[in-house]
Amino acid sequence: MAYTIYLDGMCSCGWPMVICRDSENDGWFEIPEKVSVCQVQAVIDREAKERRGNANYEPEPGEILNVIYTRGAESEDPDD
Repeated sequence: MAYTIYLDGMCSCGWPMVICRDSENDGWFEIPEKVSVCQVQAVIDREAKERRGNANYEPEPGEILNVIYTRGAESEDPDD
């Protein structure tokens, strides 16, 4: 129950709503020079971009691109 209450207070940006939606905090957020890259989101974005480039592709309602972790499955080089 506590986790549900916690999630209900979170914004989709990942910050608590009491902080990120407070107009007093306007101008107090910045993106640091060093950015993080989520490799899962990167592969999803690349696949979605490739599919959208196909004129015949139409996603099913609610379609979600799932990712599986394949490191060590056959090759250590993902480009092999």
